[in-house]
Amino acid sequence: MTEKKVKYRKKRPAAKFVMISLLFVFLATGIYSAFQIIDIMKDYKVGEDEYNEIARDAVIINPEKNKNNNESSPNANNETEEEAAFSVDYDALYAINKEYIGWIYIPDTKINYPMVRAKNNDKYLHRSFKGQYAGCGTIFMDYRNNKDYTDSHTVIYGPLMKNHTMFYDVRRFEKKDYYDSHRYLYIYVDGGYYVYKTFSFFQTTATSEVYTFKFDGVDKFNDYCAMLQKKSKFSKDVTLSFDSKVITLSTCVDASSDKRWVLHAVQTEFVPVPKN
Repeated sequence: MTEKKVKYRKKRPAAKFVMISLLFVFLATGIYSAFQIIDIMKDYKVGEDEYNEIARDAVIINPEKNKNNNESSPNANNETEEEAAFSVDYDALYAINKEYIGWIYIPDTKINYPMVRAKNNDKYLHRSFKGQYAGCGTIFMDYRNNKDYTDSHTVIYGPLMKNHTMFYDVRRFEKKDYYDSHRYLYIYVDGGYYVYKTFSFFQTTATSEVYTFKFDGVDKFNDYCAMLQKKSKFSKDVTLSFDSKVITLSTCVDASSDKRWVLHAVQTEFVPVPKN
């Protein structure tokens, strides 16, 4: 009697199947992530292109007069309107957006944008100045503030973008050399501009006492100003008083927490600029 040889099919190891499955998962995830990044960058570009266009149409910069304005007030040498380092067409911007309340500018940074104020703090998170969807949104004033910059404390919000636009440069104030060489910021409004001098920079949270808008008496405001100076990483060479007008630039530290970078400055003067 002849014995039949039985052939046994080799079973594919489970580990090999798992490896192949994981490979497909990683590949699919990588492709999806790549498309997501492309979409985000396209979205960033939409906002960036719009703000570049607005700046070309509404802003005039004199490079020679502008180069030292980050260290001293532009009015320090009694410059005439023609010699001004920077000018903004307020009427042209207001015609585009009726919620426009001024233009913020810090020399030698990318912070050079129109600002708005809405009835809430959500409207411009993902809406451009011209009203189209944009991941970068628009820099905006807290809705609880008066739009004429007369409050004791005004808060301006801007996103920290991965393409280094909007309020990304606020985080650079963490380095002392950068902080020391960028002491002034300017807000252009109808009829002129406000000059602010920085005096405090530190990290906080979105729900901290930094975001206080109303003060019950002079002592409360003085205590608030003292707190800002005490927490600051750097210079405290600015004297504040009960009638000081403080402005805070606020931006996220990262996208996954409630941590915030805050840069504080005090209003030093208003420079009138006659319209042509």
